[in-house]
Amino acid sequence: MISKKISIVGGGLAGLSAGFYLKQNGFDISIFEASDRIGGIVATDSVEGFYLDRGFQILIDSYPDFRRIVDPSKINLKPFTKGVHFVDSNGSQELMKFPESSRDLIDAVNLVKSFSIGELYPLAKIAFDLLKGRRDSYFYMKEQSSLGYLQKAGVSASVINRYFRPFFKGVFLEDDLSTSYRMLLFTLSNFLTGHSVIPDIGMAEIPSQIASNIEPEDIHLNSKVRSVSDRSITLEDGSERPHDFVVVATKPDQANLLLGNNAKVNYRSVACHYFATEIELSNEPTVVIPRMPEIDLATVVQLDAISKSYAPKGVHLISASTLKPDMDPDVISDQIAIVLGIEKNELSHIRSYEIKDALPVVFSSGNVGDPYFLNVSQRTFLAGDYLQNPSIDGALKSGRLASQAIMSSKLA
Repeated sequence: MISKKISIVGGGLAGLSAGFYLKQNGFDISIFEASDRIGGIVATDSVEGFYLDRGFQILIDSYPDFRRIVDPSKINLKPFTKGVHFVDSNGSQELMKFPESSRDLIDAVNLVKSFSIGELYPLAKIAFDLLKGRRDSYFYMKEQSSLGYLQKAGVSASVINRYFRPFFKGVFLEDDLSTSYRMLLFTLSNFLTGHSVIPDIGMAEIPSQIASNIEPEDIHLNSKVRSVSDRSITLEDGSERPHDFVVVATKPDQANLLLGNNAKVNYRSVACHYFATEIELSNEPTVVIPRMPEIDLATVVQLDAISKSYAPKGVHLISASTLKPDMDPDVISDQIAIVLGIEKNELSHIRSYEIKDALPVVFSSGNVGDPYFLNVSQRTFLAGDYLQNPSIDGALKSGRLASQAIMSSKLA
């Protein structure tokens, strides 16, 4: 029996996931990636002994689709503290720990002295329901923003402003909590049930490990696709590649262009700045979140405190993310010094990244379509995190679902 031939447009996580599952089930796959590497926005650069992820990213080790496709032991995952560290303008600090089970939920929330009983109740109820696996029931509620959901759940304005806004600023890349409540609950559920981790030598280890299960000759780099049809793709050089099915696993705006859809796609952007220092830091493996009106940074992280491999011996690597893409690294170093309580002249700028299309806006105004929509036709399918949720797990899941849709097709 001749294997059905599948073209996969895009070598990011969604495309690699689709290719992995189709290859495992005997299909003849070809992945076409426009750039010179796989992984999409999940990328790592090696610079003077430092490993710099292109934008601060973390993995939640409980992601179900991550565990389906990646062997964690092969990428040597390094954990963060299970919680985050808030820093205020007056110098006070607060470590907010996430409970790992419903049994220690009460102990965890009682550690937060600033909450009243009335403020704790709605938080405990949300956490308890998520820890008990009741997240899916929320998804049948009427669509609303994260802010609207929290308000209706009885979470006080003080708690929203002191905890939810600063924390989710670095997750949603916006600070007004306009993102869908579905993403809020998805994110909270994963932080409660899993641990934040990074691979030992950078996030690019994730796509690399998936690609190791695919034959190198099946991955075509520097191969930009110009157009897509049910039975073939046309590359930028004008050559055509026939297929039985095609998976378009690009960013949503690129998918729209390839498929002749003029729908506008909105993205949220972020800038990530890396600095080195030789002075001794706290070496605490946690994310620092400033609660300072004068500070523009969303997160500050000492990455070598999580994985020593991220920096040369005797040097520390600091990542600082901001939603303002045009900030000068000199201003960023001023703000890092304030947040960490160190001298600015002890910081040396390594590199900065601006990721203009870091997160597609989904499930809300300006969304890119039905999040469960997969097939354009009987032979053309979509994959991408925007079809599920903007996350590593969402990308991997979408690729798996696209592969399953092909495998269950009558034409396969």
